[in-house]
Amino acid sequence: MGQEIDKADRERIPGLPPALPLDIMISLYEVPMAQFVVRDLEDDVKARLKRRAERHRRSMEDEVRHILRNAAKEENRAVPKLGSRIAARFKKAGLTADLPELRGQLVQSPDFGK
Repeated sequence: MGQEIDKADRERIPGLPPALPLDIMISLYEVPMAQFVVRDLEDDVKARLKRRAERHRRSMEDEVRHILRNAAKEENRAVPKLGSRIAARFKKAGLTADLPELRGQLVQSPDFGK
């Protein structure tokens, strides 16, 4: 884990921008890729990330990279509409007929013979 640069170091090192109060810091100094520092991460989130990384046989750092890459990929993916998602889920159940719309009808609970 990298060290934070304090005010005295910041004044001695020319070209460093002023420190900002950030929860996530992206550093582009002396590294070929961006780095994130996440502050105030809850202990239970860290523990879950650690368990997830162990399940996938990765380091926590690699697991977080994997999560971030997938989240960035999914952002550009088109999400199917609700009707299409429902139809896809029940496609293997053998339902081939279209279901009538129930607009404007009173919704009732099913009677299971109780």
